[in-house]
Amino acid sequence: MKLSRILTLIVALGLLGSAFETMSSSVQPAEVAAAQKKTAKKKKTKKTTSKSKKKSKKTTKKATSKSKKKSVKKATSKSKKKSVKKTTSKPKKKPANKTTSKSKKTTSKPKKKTLADRYKPSVRNFKKIKVGVRASSDIFIKNKESLPANTTFKFSKEPNFNKAGSYTTTIIARYSDGSKSISKPFVVVVIPKTDADLYEPTVKDGEAFTGVRFESGSLVTNKGELPKDTWFSIKTSGDFNKVGMYSAQVITHYPDYSKDTSKPVKVRVSEGFSVETSEDQYSPNSRYLMAKVTNKSNKTLNFRESVVGKDSHGNNLDGLAGVERGPVAPNQTVVLWENLYDEKPYYYDHIDYEIHATDTTHESANSNLKVQIVQKEDSGFCIQTTNIGSKKIYYPEVYVFVYKNGKVFYEQERLLAGDDKDGLEPGESHTIGFNVSDYDDVELSYTSSYDK
Repeated sequence: MKLSRILTLIVALGLLGSAFETMSSSVQPAEVAAAQKKTAKKKKTKKTTSKSKKKSKKTTKKATSKSKKKSVKKATSKSKKKSVKKTTSKPKKKPANKTTSKSKKTTSKPKKKTLADRYKPSVRNFKKIKVGVRASSDIFIKNKESLPANTTFKFSKEPNFNKAGSYTTTIIARYSDGSKSISKPFVVVVIPKTDADLYEPTVKDGEAFTGVRFESGSLVTNKGELPKDTWFSIKTSGDFNKVGMYSAQVITHYPDYSKDTSKPVKVRVSEGFSVETSEDQYSPNSRYLMAKVTNKSNKTLNFRESVVGKDSHGNNLDGLAGVERGPVAPNQTVVLWENLYDEKPYYYDHIDYEIHATDTTHESANSNLKVQIVQKEDSGFCIQTTNIGSKKIYYPEVYVFVYKNGKVFYEQERLLAGDDKDGLEPGESHTIGFNVSDYDDVELSYTSSYDK
């Protein structure tokens, strides 16, 4: 067994050796061919590199030779040009420059200053001009007096003074030496004309009265020619509440807020009205003040009485503004009555008063109104009113005061016309009765008008 195994092993080894030889013989020719190819490639690369080296050497030689030639040529040409320029420019330019600079120094003189160098016009801040007013340029110069004599002024561009608007311009100042200077630019505003430019109130001397509100417009004679809603005030040297002669000016105020001040006029102040008062207890709880006011002015007025009740220490207790009565014609008298009442008996010690007079457009008809007591008895009396004129009389009112022992103990105001009527026709009469007993006297005060 062992021997047979050994023999089989030897045979196997022999077979293996023969197989290895055949493999090596088949591989060798391929390796040789590859080696030959590599050597052939190396030879080719050596040839190409040698050729390229030769070519590069040739090109570098040519390039260097060319550049050398060019640089030599340029250098020679430049050196020639430079040498020519230097030889030609030096003797010509330098002496010429020196001679000209010297001549300038010897011939130049200092420049003489003109008036324009020393002066310049300055412009005012106010530059508003009304349409139609052609303003000369010199009115805008603020420093005119400090500029040289005989200086003239002119707009560089004259504004259109006939048309409202804003115009930018300057002013040229020309001096006596022929020089000129120009102001800074400024704006001229041409504004439309106001009512005060278009209208001219005419005034006259007048008369005023103490205690009577003075109407400034009474001094203006052409009020109808002035714009609607124009009103007037007065500037005076004195107090119109004192009798005397005063100087005054009327200020006219127009709707566009412009104003006009008149020339001075004279105003005579006279006593406007006279007042007689009486004061007493009407009852333990009330106190009255009666004021008889006579119109001494030359115009029809309305009158009003304001009162203030005071205690024994002079302290104000209460008061009344009063009712306006009128119209009261010149030289006529009206009675004003106010009565203060309080629950405390004898609360009032005395009454202070003030009379107010105002103008009125109503015309008094008292001169054609006949008022009389036609029936007087212990139990009462009757008052009759008659229109003795040719025009209707409106609102004939009577104020009745009944006295006992010198004091008023009864007062009443009545309309002296029929029921549902506002007046008396020409020739018409009306009678009204008062039931009052145990009295001493009756006093009447009445007013009437020719218009409503």
